[in-house]
Amino acid sequence: MKKLLVVLAMGMLLITGCTSTGKETVYECKGADMLGLPTKVTQTITTNGDKVSTQKIVTVLDIKALSDIAGLSTEETSKLMLDQVKAVHKDLEKIAGLEVAIETTDTSLTEINIIDYAKADLKKLQELQLIEGQGDKEAKFVSWEATKKTLESNGFTCSEGK
Repeated sequence: MKKLLVVLAMGMLLITGCTSTGKETVYECKGADMLGLPTKVTQTITTNGDKVSTQKIVTVLDIKALSDIAGLSTEETSKLMLDQVKAVHKDLEKIAGLEVAIETTDTSLTEINIIDYAKADLKKLQELQLIEGQGDKEAKFVSWEATKKTLESNGFTCSEGK
């Protein structure tokens, strides 16, 4: 499902060629109603200096609200969304360093994506347009500052975690 890929891609943007080292820091970024869908997205991002080491993206889709928008029953909407998310995950599960999971209840569908950038093939992520480099340069690492800027420009609020 292209819309879910867009949400994933937003969280994994811009790579730069230089790095600074420092202590490990965890940030939490929250957004809602992504792409016009009744969703809540929370991204937990672990960094070392400007370098993102891991990123956990939890997207919770409100099935009842989406059913009301679509004019379908909650059962139909839940099945449709689950089928679409599973189709996307089928391709994502093959990517090294990327873990994917789906959880469902009667009222929501939760998609969980965890990216370990130390294990991930950045070139493959870049080829799939899940991350970007500067211009046509090959990605060397994921920049926290660039990711934060992109997330905030897409309506996310980021703060340092505990």
